[in-house]
Amino acid sequence: MAAPQVLKPGHPDQLVVAAAAALLLAAATVWQATLSAAGTTPAPRSETVGATSSFEAVQSVALRISERDALPRDSRVTPVPGPAVIRSAATAGLLDSPASPPPRAGAGAPDASVAVFPKPFSPTLFDGASGAGALGQSPGRESLATAAHSTATPELQPGNRVVATVSFYYCTADSGHPGDGGAWCGAMRDGTVVYPGAAACDYEYLGQQFRIEGDPTGRVYTCNDTGSAVHGLHRDIWFRTNAEGWSWQRDVGRRVVIEIVN
Repeated sequence: MAAPQVLKPGHPDQLVVAAAAALLLAAATVWQATLSAAGTTPAPRSETVGATSSFEAVQSVALRISERDALPRDSRVTPVPGPAVIRSAATAGLLDSPASPPPRAGAGAPDASVAVFPKPFSPTLFDGASGAGALGQSPGRESLATAAHSTATPELQPGNRVVATVSFYYCTADSGHPGDGGAWCGAMRDGTVVYPGAAACDYEYLGQQFRIEGDPTGRVYTCNDTGSAVHGLHRDIWFRTNAEGWSWQRDVGRRVVIEIVN
């Protein structure tokens, strides 16, 4: 009689079927042994053959079940981690983890509710080639690409060329009426009395000298004055009369390239 097939660990339903087959096989074996020990008269050949056939049928069923449900020889069963394995993993996690919990995703990103402002704006300085190219067709006109930021005060050195905006203020109108509501005919911020070539600039540029490209007067202007509406690279040029100021403004436009002299 063939030895019973030992099943490898598998699905619980497979184990139950295998156990039932083993019990049937054991019961048949015990029954046959009991008959032999009792010395009972052998049954007729037909009955013996029937009993043997039944026994072999049970054995065959058990073998087929074991062969069907047995795992392949090269299969690997992953054990379910027991308490010891879980405790070991937890201990390893505690040992390997940093002192503080890892940051949440996006924790380093700035809060959207908090306004973040960039560093002070610093416009790009014009070099000689780009300044000349921008003014090649119509020097000093408003066709210049962009104006400087209204409140930017970049550090300027002699020879620098930058885009600026210009306007004018004057002492008296042609009719004799005080211009700009204040008759700008007296002393300026640095104490100098107004003169042709004086300009009001941002306080940061007080005392600076500059030229305006395309200026028909060819003057070198000096920042002797300041004004509440004069900020950044804006320059407000002084003229004696309103008419002189408008004539000059039509020639140079409102956006110009200025060259720092000193």
